[in-house]
Amino acid sequence: MRSIRLLWKREMVLLLFGALTLSACSFLKYIDWRSTKLAGITAHLRENNLTNLHLGTMNLTEEHLKGISLTGELTPNNVTNSTPVETLTASHPKINYFHQPTIPFMEKCDLTRCDTTKGTEWRLVVFVKSTTTNFVHRELIRRTWGKWHYVENGFIAVVFLIGKSDNPKTIDLVREEHFRNQDILNYDGPDDYKNIANKTLTGMSWATENLPDHYLYASADDDFLVDLGALQEAIVENEKTFGVNSTAGFPIICFYRYLDKAEPYRNKKSKWYLSKEEYPHDFFPRCCLGGMYTTSVRLARRLLEHSRKFEPMRVDDVWITGILRENLSIPETMVIKPSPYAAKHYTGFKGKPSKTIRSFMHADWTKTFEKFRHKKLCLCDY
Repeated sequence: MRSIRLLWKREMVLLLFGALTLSACSFLKYIDWRSTKLAGITAHLRENNLTNLHLGTMNLTEEHLKGISLTGELTPNNVTNSTPVETLTASHPKINYFHQPTIPFMEKCDLTRCDTTKGTEWRLVVFVKSTTTNFVHRELIRRTWGKWHYVENGFIAVVFLIGKSDNPKTIDLVREEHFRNQDILNYDGPDDYKNIANKTLTGMSWATENLPDHYLYASADDDFLVDLGALQEAIVENEKTFGVNSTAGFPIICFYRYLDKAEPYRNKKSKWYLSKEEYPHDFFPRCCLGGMYTTSVRLARRLLEHSRKFEPMRVDDVWITGILRENLSIPETMVIKPSPYAAKHYTGFKGKPSKTIRSFMHADWTKTFEKFRHKKLCLCDY
Protein backbone atom coordinates (compact mmCIF):
# COMPACT_ATOMS: atom_id res chain seq x y z
CA MET A 1 0.00 0.00 0.00
CA ARG A 2 2.85 2.33 0.89
CA SER A 3 4.57 1.64 -2.42
CA ILE A 4 1.36 2.50 -4.26
CA ARG A 5 1.12 5.85 -2.44
CA LEU A 6 4.76 6.63 -3.27
CA LEU A 7 4.15 5.73 -6.90
CA TRP A 8 1.06 7.96 -6.98
CA LYS A 9 3.01 10.91 -5.49
CA ARG A 10 5.81 10.43 -8.03
CA GLU A 11 3.30 10.43 -10.88
CA MET A 12 1.69 13.64 -9.56
CA VAL A 13 5.09 15.35 -9.34
CA LEU A 14 5.88 14.34 -12.91
CA LEU A 15 2.50 15.61 -14.13
CA LEU A 16 2.97 18.92 -12.32
CA PHE A 17 6.47 19.31 -13.74
CA GLY A 18 5.15 18.56 -17.22
CA ALA A 19 2.38 21.14 -16.88
CA LEU A 20 4.81 23.82 -15.70
CA THR A 21 7.17 23.02 -18.57
CA LEU A 22 4.32 23.28 -21.10
CA SER A 23 3.18 26.61 -19.62
CA ALA A 24 6.72 27.98 -19.75
CA CYS A 25 7.09 26.92 -23.39
CA SER A 26 3.77 28.55 -24.30
CA PHE A 27 4.75 31.76 -22.51
CA LEU A 28 8.13 31.85 -24.28
CA LYS A 29 6.39 31.33 -27.63
CA TYR A 30 4.06 34.25 -26.84
CA ILE A 31 7.00 36.47 -25.87
CA ASP A 32 8.77 35.52 -29.10
CA TRP A 33 5.60 36.28 -31.13
CA ARG A 34 5.03 39.63 -29.41
CA SER A 35 8.69 40.64 -29.78
CA THR A 36 8.43 39.93 -33.50
CA LYS A 37 5.34 42.15 -33.79
CA LEU A 38 6.92 44.92 -31.71
CA ALA A 39 10.00 44.76 -33.91
CA GLY A 40 7.76 45.06 -36.97
CA ILE A 41 6.08 48.24 -35.72
CA THR A 42 9.36 49.72 -34.47
CA ALA A 43 10.96 49.06 -37.86
CA HIS A 44 7.99 50.70 -39.57
CA LEU A 45 8.36 53.78 -37.36
CA ARG A 46 12.12 53.87 -37.89
CA GLU A 47 11.64 53.85 -41.65
CA ASN A 48 9.51 56.97 -41.25
CA ASN A 49 11.96 58.78 -38.92
CA LEU A 50 9.66 58.48 -35.94
CA THR A 51 11.81 56.60 -33.42
CA ASN A 52 13.42 59.72 -31.93
CA LEU A 53 11.39 62.87 -32.54
CA HIS A 54 11.80 65.98 -30.42
CA LEU A 55 8.34 67.55 -30.48
CA GLY A 56 7.89 70.70 -28.45
CA THR A 57 8.81 69.77 -24.88
CA MET A 58 8.75 66.02 -25.57
CA ASN A 59 11.84 64.03 -26.50
CA LEU A 60 10.22 60.72 -27.41
CA THR A 61 12.19 57.57 -28.12
CA GLU A 62 11.29 53.93 -28.78
CA GLU A 63 11.10 53.36 -25.02
CA HIS A 64 8.24 55.85 -24.72
CA LEU A 65 6.16 53.87 -27.20
CA LYS A 66 5.72 51.11 -24.65
CA GLY A 67 3.95 53.46 -22.26
CA ILE A 68 1.76 55.62 -24.47
CA SER A 69 -1.75 54.26 -24.15
CA LEU A 70 -5.35 55.02 -23.27
CA THR A 71 -5.89 52.59 -20.43
CA GLY A 72 -8.51 52.65 -17.73
CA GLU A 73 -12.09 51.62 -17.18
CA LEU A 74 -13.42 49.29 -19.86
CA THR A 75 -16.20 50.43 -22.12
CA PRO A 76 -19.06 48.05 -23.01
CA ASN A 77 -18.25 45.18 -25.40
CA ASN A 78 -14.51 45.88 -25.15
CA VAL A 79 -12.48 43.37 -27.17
CA THR A 80 -8.88 43.09 -28.25
CA ASN A 81 -8.91 40.05 -30.53
CA SER A 82 -9.44 39.66 -34.25
CA THR A 83 -12.89 38.07 -34.08
CA PRO A 84 -15.67 40.52 -35.00
CA VAL A 85 -18.13 41.25 -32.21
CA GLU A 86 -21.68 42.02 -33.34
CA THR A 87 -23.66 44.85 -31.80
CA LEU A 88 -27.32 45.36 -32.60
CA THR A 89 -29.98 47.66 -31.21
CA ALA A 90 -33.56 48.26 -32.22
CA SER A 91 -32.66 51.40 -34.15
CA HIS A 92 -29.24 50.54 -35.58
CA PRO A 93 -28.13 47.94 -38.11
CA LYS A 94 -25.59 45.36 -37.04
CA ILE A 95 -21.94 46.49 -36.88
CA ASN A 96 -19.15 43.97 -36.41
CA TYR A 97 -16.06 45.16 -34.49
CA PHE A 98 -12.60 43.57 -34.50
CA HIS A 99 -11.23 45.94 -31.84
CA GLN A 100 -12.92 48.47 -29.58
CA PRO A 101 -11.21 51.20 -27.55
CA THR A 102 -10.67 51.52 -23.84
CA ILE A 103 -11.26 55.04 -22.57
CA PRO A 104 -10.26 56.43 -19.16
CA PHE A 105 -13.74 57.60 -18.24
CA MET A 106 -13.29 59.32 -14.91
CA GLU A 107 -11.69 57.93 -11.80
CA LYS A 108 -8.01 57.20 -12.34
CA CYS A 109 -6.74 60.50 -13.71
CA ASP A 110 -9.18 62.66 -11.78
CA LEU A 111 -8.29 61.23 -8.40
CA THR A 112 -4.62 60.32 -8.67
CA ARG A 113 -2.72 62.04 -11.46
CA CYS A 114 -4.39 65.25 -12.61
CA ASP A 115 -5.07 67.76 -9.86
CA THR A 116 -5.93 70.28 -12.57
CA THR A 117 -9.04 68.30 -13.48
CA LYS A 118 -10.97 68.79 -10.26
CA GLY A 119 -14.36 70.08 -11.26
CA THR A 120 -14.08 68.93 -14.89
CA GLU A 121 -16.88 70.59 -16.87
CA TRP A 122 -16.77 68.79 -20.22
CA ARG A 123 -15.55 65.53 -21.71
CA LEU A 124 -14.73 65.10 -25.39
CA VAL A 125 -14.01 61.93 -27.36
CA VAL A 126 -12.46 62.60 -30.78
CA PHE A 127 -13.05 59.92 -33.43
CA VAL A 128 -10.15 60.22 -35.85
CA LYS A 129 -10.87 58.68 -39.25
CA SER A 130 -7.79 56.78 -40.38
CA THR A 131 -6.94 53.82 -42.62
CA THR A 132 -5.36 50.54 -41.56
CA THR A 133 -1.95 51.39 -43.08
CA ASN A 134 -1.69 54.94 -41.68
CA PHE A 135 0.47 53.86 -38.73
CA VAL A 136 2.66 56.96 -38.94
CA HIS A 137 -0.28 59.38 -38.89
CA ARG A 138 -1.71 57.74 -35.79
CA GLU A 139 1.62 57.70 -33.98
CA LEU A 140 2.18 61.39 -34.74
CA ILE A 141 -1.16 62.21 -33.14
CA ARG A 142 -0.36 60.05 -30.09
CA ARG A 143 2.90 61.94 -29.65
CA THR A 144 1.49 65.44 -30.15
CA TRP A 145 -2.00 66.77 -29.42
CA GLY A 146 -3.48 63.32 -28.74
CA LYS A 147 -1.14 62.80 -25.80
CA TRP A 148 -2.77 65.52 -23.66
CA HIS A 149 -5.83 64.15 -21.89
CA TYR A 150 -6.72 67.25 -19.87
CA VAL A 151 -6.73 70.93 -20.80
CA GLU A 152 -7.94 73.39 -18.16
CA ASN A 153 -11.41 72.16 -17.17
CA GLY A 154 -11.90 69.53 -19.88
CA PHE A 155 -11.13 65.89 -20.60
CA ILE A 156 -10.06 64.70 -24.07
CA ALA A 157 -9.64 61.16 -25.45
CA VAL A 158 -8.73 60.11 -28.99
CA VAL A 159 -10.13 57.04 -30.78
CA PHE A 160 -8.80 55.96 -34.18
CA LEU A 161 -11.51 54.71 -36.52
CA ILE A 162 -10.42 52.23 -39.20
CA GLY A 163 -12.08 49.70 -41.51
CA LYS A 164 -11.12 46.18 -42.51
CA SER A 165 -7.85 45.06 -44.11
CA ASP A 166 -7.39 41.88 -46.15
CA ASN A 167 -3.60 41.93 -45.70
CA PRO A 168 -2.49 39.45 -42.97
CA LYS A 169 0.61 41.51 -42.10
CA THR A 170 -1.44 44.69 -41.72
CA ILE A 171 -4.01 42.84 -39.60
CA ASP A 172 -1.24 41.63 -37.27
CA LEU A 173 0.30 45.11 -37.01
CA VAL A 174 -3.08 46.70 -36.22
CA ARG A 175 -3.74 44.03 -33.58
CA GLU A 176 -0.41 44.72 -31.91
CA GLU A 177 -0.91 48.49 -32.19
CA HIS A 178 -4.26 48.18 -30.45
CA PHE A 179 -2.79 45.83 -27.82
CA ARG A 180 -0.29 48.55 -26.90
CA ASN A 181 -2.55 51.60 -27.11
CA GLN A 182 -6.16 50.41 -26.65
CA ASP A 183 -7.38 53.34 -28.77
CA ILE A 184 -8.55 51.73 -32.04
CA LEU A 185 -12.12 51.18 -33.21
CA ASN A 186 -11.69 48.62 -35.99
CA TYR A 187 -14.92 47.61 -37.72
CA ASP A 188 -15.79 45.06 -40.38
CA GLY A 189 -16.36 47.44 -43.29
CA PRO A 190 -14.59 49.00 -46.31
CA ASP A 191 -11.56 51.17 -45.53
CA ASP A 192 -11.52 53.17 -48.79
CA TYR A 193 -12.40 56.84 -49.28
CA LYS A 194 -15.63 56.27 -51.21
CA ASN A 195 -17.07 54.72 -48.03
CA ILE A 196 -15.91 57.54 -45.77
CA ALA A 197 -19.48 58.47 -44.83
CA ASN A 198 -20.17 54.96 -43.51
CA LYS A 199 -16.93 55.15 -41.52
CA THR A 200 -18.09 58.40 -39.92
CA LEU A 201 -21.50 56.90 -39.14
CA THR A 202 -19.81 53.89 -37.52
CA GLY A 203 -17.96 56.21 -35.15
CA MET A 204 -21.18 58.05 -34.36
CA SER A 205 -22.95 54.75 -33.74
CA TRP A 206 -20.29 53.54 -31.28
CA ALA A 207 -20.30 56.92 -29.53
CA THR A 208 -24.07 56.99 -29.07
CA GLU A 209 -24.10 53.41 -27.78
CA ASN A 210 -21.21 53.79 -25.34
CA LEU A 211 -20.97 57.43 -24.24
CA PRO A 212 -23.35 59.49 -22.06
CA ASP A 213 -25.45 62.12 -23.83
CA HIS A 214 -23.69 64.99 -22.06
CA TYR A 215 -20.30 63.96 -23.50
CA LEU A 216 -19.03 65.75 -26.59
CA TYR A 217 -18.42 63.87 -29.83
CA ALA A 218 -15.93 65.00 -32.48
CA SER A 219 -15.07 63.76 -35.96
CA ALA A 220 -11.55 64.42 -37.26
CA ASP A 221 -9.11 63.35 -39.96
CA ASP A 222 -5.73 61.78 -39.18
CA ASP A 223 -3.65 64.45 -40.95
CA PHE A 224 -4.40 67.38 -38.64
CA LEU A 225 -2.73 69.17 -35.76
CA VAL A 226 -5.04 70.56 -33.09
CA ASP A 227 -4.51 73.66 -30.96
CA LEU A 228 -6.04 72.35 -27.74
CA GLY A 229 -6.12 75.83 -26.24
CA ALA A 230 -8.32 77.18 -29.04
CA LEU A 231 -10.46 74.04 -28.84
CA GLN A 232 -10.95 74.39 -25.09
CA GLU A 233 -11.85 78.07 -25.31
CA ALA A 234 -14.41 77.49 -28.08
CA ILE A 235 -16.07 74.64 -26.16
CA VAL A 236 -16.31 76.66 -22.95
CA GLU A 237 -17.65 79.75 -24.74
CA ASN A 238 -20.34 77.83 -26.62
CA GLU A 239 -21.24 75.73 -23.61
CA LYS A 240 -22.10 78.94 -21.78
CA THR A 241 -24.06 80.32 -24.76
CA PHE A 242 -25.96 77.21 -25.88
CA GLY A 243 -25.81 74.71 -23.06
CA VAL A 244 -28.81 76.09 -21.17
CA ASN A 245 -30.67 78.44 -23.51
CA SER A 246 -30.96 76.35 -26.69
CA THR A 247 -33.63 73.69 -27.12
CA ALA A 248 -31.27 71.88 -29.54
CA GLY A 249 -28.50 71.75 -26.95
CA PHE A 250 -24.80 72.07 -27.72
CA PRO A 251 -24.06 73.39 -31.26
CA ILE A 252 -21.86 72.06 -34.06
CA ILE A 253 -18.45 73.77 -33.92
CA CYS A 254 -16.38 73.80 -37.12
CA PHE A 255 -12.79 73.56 -35.88
CA TYR A 256 -11.22 73.46 -39.36
CA ARG A 257 -13.44 75.37 -41.79
CA TYR A 258 -16.93 76.85 -41.84
CA LEU A 259 -18.93 77.04 -45.08
CA ASP A 260 -21.92 79.25 -45.81
CA LYS A 261 -23.68 78.87 -49.18
CA ALA A 262 -20.84 76.92 -50.80
CA GLU A 263 -21.46 75.42 -54.23
CA PRO A 264 -21.49 71.62 -54.72
CA TYR A 265 -18.59 69.98 -56.54
CA ARG A 266 -19.74 69.46 -60.14
CA ASN A 267 -16.36 68.58 -61.65
CA LYS A 268 -16.46 64.86 -62.43
CA LYS A 269 -12.71 64.57 -61.81
CA SER A 270 -13.09 65.70 -58.21
CA LYS A 271 -13.27 63.07 -55.48
CA TRP A 272 -16.03 65.23 -53.95
CA TYR A 273 -18.10 65.25 -57.16
CA LEU A 274 -21.87 65.30 -56.71
CA SER A 275 -24.26 64.90 -59.63
CA LYS A 276 -27.52 66.79 -59.91
CA GLU A 277 -29.30 63.54 -59.15
CA GLU A 278 -27.40 63.16 -55.88
CA TYR A 279 -27.82 66.79 -54.85
CA PRO A 280 -30.02 69.00 -57.08
CA HIS A 281 -29.55 72.32 -55.25
CA ASP A 282 -27.11 75.07 -56.23
CA PHE A 283 -25.75 75.67 -52.73
CA PHE A 284 -25.02 73.65 -49.63
CA PRO A 285 -26.64 74.73 -46.38
CA ARG A 286 -24.34 76.15 -43.74
CA CYS A 287 -21.97 73.38 -42.65
CA CYS A 288 -18.49 72.34 -41.51
CA LEU A 289 -15.83 71.32 -44.01
CA GLY A 290 -13.94 68.21 -42.95
CA GLY A 291 -10.87 68.24 -40.77
CA MET A 292 -12.57 68.44 -37.41
CA TYR A 293 -15.93 69.37 -35.94
CA THR A 294 -17.64 68.63 -32.64
CA THR A 295 -21.10 68.52 -31.10
CA SER A 296 -22.84 66.73 -28.24
CA VAL A 297 -23.44 62.98 -28.23
CA ARG A 298 -27.11 63.88 -27.90
CA LEU A 299 -27.16 65.79 -31.19
CA ALA A 300 -24.93 63.17 -32.86
CA ARG A 301 -27.61 60.61 -31.97
CA ARG A 302 -30.32 62.67 -33.71
CA LEU A 303 -28.19 63.09 -36.83
CA LEU A 304 -27.31 59.39 -36.87
CA GLU A 305 -30.95 58.28 -36.58
CA HIS A 306 -31.97 60.64 -39.37
CA SER A 307 -29.14 59.45 -41.62
CA ARG A 308 -30.73 55.98 -41.80
CA LYS A 309 -33.40 57.38 -44.12
CA PHE A 310 -30.93 58.39 -46.87
CA GLU A 311 -28.09 57.14 -49.02
CA PRO A 312 -24.79 58.47 -47.61
CA MET A 313 -22.93 61.18 -49.56
CA ARG A 314 -19.16 61.12 -50.14
CA VAL A 315 -18.94 64.64 -48.71
CA ASP A 316 -19.82 63.26 -45.29
CA ASP A 317 -18.99 66.44 -43.36
CA VAL A 318 -21.29 68.58 -45.51
CA TRP A 319 -23.97 65.87 -45.52
CA ILE A 320 -24.02 65.43 -41.74
CA THR A 321 -23.46 68.97 -40.45
CA GLY A 322 -25.37 70.70 -43.24
CA ILE A 323 -27.91 68.62 -45.16
CA LEU A 324 -29.05 66.27 -42.38
CA ARG A 325 -29.00 69.09 -39.86
CA GLU A 326 -31.23 71.24 -42.08
CA ASN A 327 -33.61 68.30 -42.66
CA LEU A 328 -34.01 68.05 -38.91
CA SER A 329 -34.95 71.74 -38.76
CA ILE A 330 -31.93 72.53 -36.60
CA PRO A 331 -31.25 76.23 -37.31
CA GLU A 332 -28.09 77.33 -39.11
CA THR A 333 -27.20 79.43 -36.09
CA MET A 334 -26.27 76.11 -34.46
CA VAL A 335 -23.30 75.82 -36.83
CA ILE A 336 -20.48 77.83 -35.26
CA LYS A 337 -17.33 79.38 -36.70
CA PRO A 338 -14.81 79.70 -33.85
CA SER A 339 -12.09 82.32 -33.82
CA PRO A 340 -9.43 81.15 -34.22
CA TYR A 341 -9.84 77.74 -35.84
CA ALA A 342 -8.32 74.94 -33.77
CA ALA A 343 -7.33 72.39 -36.45
CA LYS A 344 -4.56 72.65 -39.03
CA HIS A 345 -3.91 70.35 -41.97
CA TYR A 346 -0.37 68.97 -41.67
CA THR A 347 0.17 66.78 -44.74
CA GLY A 348 -1.18 66.23 -48.22
CA PHE A 349 -1.15 69.90 -49.22
CA LYS A 350 1.26 71.85 -51.39
CA GLY A 351 4.68 72.50 -49.91
CA LYS A 352 4.36 69.95 -47.09
CA PRO A 353 4.98 66.49 -48.60
CA SER A 354 5.03 63.47 -46.33
CA LYS A 355 8.74 62.88 -47.02
CA THR A 356 9.62 65.94 -44.94
CA ILE A 357 7.22 65.10 -42.16
CA ARG A 358 9.93 64.90 -39.46
CA SER A 359 11.20 68.47 -39.85
CA PHE A 360 7.72 69.77 -40.60
CA MET A 361 6.18 68.21 -37.51
CA HIS A 362 9.01 69.50 -35.33
CA ALA A 363 8.47 73.09 -36.49
CA ASP A 364 4.68 73.17 -36.72
CA TRP A 365 3.97 71.20 -33.57
CA THR A 366 6.34 73.45 -31.60
CA LYS A 367 4.44 76.51 -32.83
CA THR A 368 1.08 74.91 -32.06
CA PHE A 369 2.14 73.75 -28.61
CA GLU A 370 3.43 77.22 -27.70
CA LYS A 371 -0.09 78.58 -28.18
CA PHE A 372 -1.56 76.54 -25.33
CA ARG A 373 1.36 75.47 -23.14
CA HIS A 374 0.38 78.13 -20.59
CA LYS A 375 -2.87 76.22 -19.96
CA LYS A 376 -3.24 73.71 -17.15
CA LEU A 377 -2.33 70.45 -18.86
CA CYS A 378 -2.07 66.80 -17.90
CA LEU A 379 -0.67 63.86 -19.84
CA CYS A 380 -2.31 61.26 -17.60
CA ASP A 381 0.15 58.47 -18.50
CA TYR A 382 -0.58 55.31 -16.53
